[in-house]
Amino acid sequence: MLLGRKTYEDWKDYWPASDAQPFAGHINGVSKYVISNTLNEVQWGKSNNISLINDDHLEKLSALKNQNGKNIGIHGSGRLVSSLLYAGVLDEIRLEVYPVVAGSGDRLFPEGSATKSLKLLDQKVTKNGVLIVTYQPLKNT
Repeated sequence: MLLGRKTYEDWKDYWPASDAQPFAGHINGVSKYVISNTLNEVQWGKSNNISLINDDHLEKLSALKNQNGKNIGIHGSGRLVSSLLYAGVLDEIRLEVYPVVAGSGDRLFPEGSATKSLKLLDQKVTKNGVLIVTYQPLKNT
């Protein structure tokens, strides 16, 4: 699991002590990598399955992708997702669209971002009306 600095800071005090299942078991059980240019160290409760990547992150993420194992997920971390999408590192992007108009807040893609073409791979609507869409980023020409 990849976490940007802000998401890591929001999660680090809550999830290690949480028993909110099934999320806590997954979040606490997987290896976590925090991408940050400003942090010097990261901790996850009593666990040692967290690492800091603070330099050459694209190179290190490529090495992670080449290892055997399951998918690498990113939760939250909008700036990280956006930067990896435009760097061409993401194989898939899954978005959840909730039936709520927030009116304000952080944007996933910063104002003035370049156009990025996506191919729809899957779509689902939950019983609560949440739209879950999965896209494959395409190479823009």
